[in-house]
Amino acid sequence: MYENTQLIRPAQVCKKLAISSTTLWRLVKAEKLKPIKISQRATAFKLEHIEKYIQQSMERDNA
Repeated sequence: MYENTQLIRPAQVCKKLAISSTTLWRLVKAEKLKPIKISQRATAFKLEHIEKYIQQSMERDNA
C-alpha cells in the first residue's frame, strides 16, 4: 500500500502548482488539497492527489 505512495513537501507543491505558500494553505482550508502530517513538525502531500488536482483544474479551464 505505501510503497507506491510518493509524498512531496509543501515547497515542492507550491513549485509544481506555481503558487505561493499562502495560496497553498488557502486551498487546504477550502478542502481542495489535503495535507498529511508525517511528524510533529512536518507536513506532506500525496503526489497523486496533487496531479489529480492539476488534471481537474485543466479540465475546468477547458470546459
